[in-house]
Amino acid sequence: MKDKVYLIIISLSVIATIIIKALELLKGGYNFDKILVIIWCLIALFYCIRSKKIQVLPKGE
Repeated sequence: MKDKVYLIIISLSVIATIIIKALELLKGGYNFDKILVIIWCLIALFYCIRSKKIQVLPKGE
């Protein structure tokens, strides 16, 4: 249960970081560092989803 809470917190912070960096890219133009942050955030989010402790969509019964 504790692991699931940690993964949810990490996932939410990753999503917030992606949104913030995307808005910075739109506002301030191209910056390689911002793109690297977005890529690493996507990798972290993929890892959280792949850990199977977080379900993206509820499973149908």
